[in-house]
Amino acid sequence: MLALAISTEQSADGDFVETNEGHRFRCQNWPQDSEVRLVSFRPNVTKGQVVEPQQLVKDIAQAISYLEQRAKLPARSPAWLKRLSDYAAGA
Repeated sequence: MLALAISTEQSADGDFVETNEGHRFRCQNWPQDSEVRLVSFRPNVTKGQVVEPQQLVKDIAQAISYLEQRAKLPARSPAWLKRLSDYAAGA
């Protein structure tokens, strides 16, 4: 999952963070100069990771490029593909 999170407790093993949906877990490499970050996590796992928006956009752009080259896409693009293309437009 992806969600916005804030650091709620700092420790040597990583910060505990809480998402806007109430999930709480430990996150390594939490930047100390920010309050809200995008994080990825699995709801049933106790660790997550910070997601840099620029890296997410690059990953989406690469996935779209891969799909366009290798997959048989419908003549009319699905709405999810259009949204992803919009997100990756700056990559």
